[in-house]
Amino acid sequence: HAKISRSIRSSEFQKSAPTAGTGYSILLLLSCREKIYINMVDRQEAPDDDFEKKVPLAATFRNLGLTLHGTSFAAGVARFHIVVATSLVIVASFARPTNAVAAGLVSFVEDSTGCRSVVHLALAYLLAVWFHVNLSYIVMVMATREGGYDNSAPRTMVPGSAALGRLKAAADNTQDSLVQFLVAVAVLSGARAGDSLEEEAEDAVKRWAVLVMLARTAYPIAYVLDFDLLRTMIFGVGFFSYGAIVWTAL
Repeated sequence: HAKISRSIRSSEFQKSAPTAGTGYSILLLLSCREKIYINMVDRQEAPDDDFEKKVPLAATFRNLGLTLHGTSFAAGVARFHIVVATSLVIVASFARPTNAVAAGLVSFVEDSTGCRSVVHLALAYLLAVWFHVNLSYIVMVMATREGGYDNSAPRTMVPGSAALGRLKAAADNTQDSLVQFLVAVAVLSGARAGDSLEEEAEDAVKRWAVLVMLARTAYPIAYVLDFDLLRTMIFGVGFFSYGAIVWTAL
């Protein structure tokens, strides 16, 4: 912990931080100084009592049964269906024109950015999220891993800690999600080119696009904090939002 703190406080790190320090990078890099991040261990190698001491928030969720990790088949299937149902309910609620929260979020995005298309803004936003999460991973590996960042074979490099491994996995998943959303946007653009969507459908697409931005903002945080059940639900919210956009466009 002391070694990582010294690395983060070093002048060299502080000079490089502004280049990676916007948006997500600030949140993730500063959070990596906290004990909950630094002392994360691999569950498969650590006993339960050690895990509870070093990852208290994640351990609390697990003790409450809010996890898919280490459950029996029956419990895992039941919890997974509950997570899927919750994700679908959230996505369906954003389809309702009477959803004041969703409408307010859309208005906020449009007014604060002046964008011409909320959907294309969401696509650009996902790209920005992936960039900052991935860059945060690279900077943290350079600052904490013995031997620094292995740029000769980065895809096979062992990050050096479970927390950084989850950060890398979050970046990879964000990249996958970006491709999935790109497919949804392509289908939507094709539908608009062939025939304009009804106003009600366009408004619903905007609400789902904002929901995608919210979900993909929270996803890397939940991943690094090891809130696995919440992370799965967040992933479902984003994935089903893509599906809703495609369904509306068809």
